[in-house]
Amino acid sequence: PGDIRLLDWNTAGAAPGSANYGKPDGKITAEDRMVIGNFQPKFEAGMTNRVAFKNFDLSVSIYARIGMKVVVPYLSSESGGSFFAGYNWFLTGRNNQLKVDYWTPNNPTNKFPQPDALAPPQYNSTLSYVDGSFIKCRSINFGYTFPASMLAKVGINSLRVYASAVNPFVIWSPFVKEGYGPDPEGNGFGGGVAGQGTGQAGTVGRQITVNANNPATRQFLFGVNLNF
Repeated sequence: PGDIRLLDWNTAGAAPGSANYGKPDGKITAEDRMVIGNFQPKFEAGMTNRVAFKNFDLSVSIYARIGMKVVVPYLSSESGGSFFAGYNWFLTGRNNQLKVDYWTPNNPTNKFPQPDALAPPQYNSTLSYVDGSFIKCRSINFGYTFPASMLAKVGINSLRVYASAVNPFVIWSPFVKEGYGPDPEGNGFGGGVAGQGTGQAGTVGRQITVNANNPATRQFLFGVNLNF
């Protein structure tokens, strides 16, 4: 109890009509492999809205990727990577740690296995696969154009002041909701949980990874468009 348990769904080996026919064979082998997701989204969508009222203008851009998996490398610490990393070391520090909903006898959750600082849990790499779907606000731009009649008195042809924000907030993301990080968008390919050691689930070599060391940049800009 409290450890990671893989699904034994392969029912091969039992003869039709026998007592074990159609039941799991009790072994975790290559025959138990199954597709749990895709690193490519089922669909991507974007929408830009532009509105204007008198001399004010506003544009908002929204972008979404839906139906994809991503790999979170810092959730895994099995053979082939740094032993002093990953889930089993989350609870050893007091600052800058993930809030982990781990298993205990009084909290029989399936989010994370019971903590053990002596060794990484077997099949720890399975913790790295998370839902990478998201809906983000890409940018917001708000501006005001001064009336030409006002500017003619000081010899200015046009004047517009504006404020814009790039990546201001995430509208919806299971990755962010679970507390894995501030931004769900993939920032790397490969170099994640690609080990082949005993007890590892392993991954393909071109997975989309999301790491906490370089999240997307959030920018706030203020500017003036001036024409004499």
